[in-house]
Amino acid sequence: MLNTRRITKLSHSIIERQINAEGVHVWPFDRTFPLDVRLLVIDKHAVRMNRHDYFELLYAHCGEATFKVQGRDVVIRKGDLFVIGSTLFHGRVHRERTRLKAVVLYFLPELIYRAGNIDEEAVEYLMPFLSQNGSFPHLVPAHTGLPKRVLHWIQAIQKELPAASPQARLCVKTYLRMILVMLAKH
Repeated sequence: MLNTRRITKLSHSIIERQINAEGVHVWPFDRTFPLDVRLLVIDKHAVRMNRHDYFELLYAHCGEATFKVQGRDVVIRKGDLFVIGSTLFHGRVHRERTRLKAVVLYFLPELIYRAGNIDEEAVEYLMPFLSQNGSFPHLVPAHTGLPKRVLHWIQAIQKELPAASPQARLCVKTYLRMILVMLAKH
C-alpha cells in the first residue's frame, strides 16, 4: 500500500493557487528528480481549465469524477486510469455528491528524455503522452486490467521516494519505463 504520510487533499483552493495567469498548473517538483506520487481526495468543486508541463497518471482508487479535456467530458470511475499529457487543457467538472480518491503520478518528461539526446528509444517511451490529440481517449478502463498493473508500478515507485541514492533513482526510472511501455502497448 502507499505511504499515507504523502496524502494531499486536492481541492479547488489548492489547485487554483498553483495555476498561473496563462492557465498553467505548476507542480512543486524537486528539480533534481522531477517525479512525485500523491494520494489525493478530489472533492466536488470544479477546477478551472489548465495544462501543465508535466505528465500525469491518475488511478481512481474509489469514487467517481468528471474531467473536461479539450471540450470533452471524461468520466473516471473506480479502477480506471486517466492519462494526460502537457499540452491539453483540462479541468475538474463540478458535480454534486461526487468525490474521488486517487493515486497520481506526476513527472517531467526530461526524467526519461532530455532535449538533444540522440536516444530515439527514450522518445518512444513518451508516445502515450506526446501523441495526444482530440481523439485520444485519456481513459484506460478498469476492465482492461492495465490500470491495476500500472498501480503496482506506481506503488513500487512510491516505496523508493524520495529517490536520493543513485540506486533508488535507477529503480524509479526503470519502474516508470515499465508503466510507459505498458501504456504504449495499450
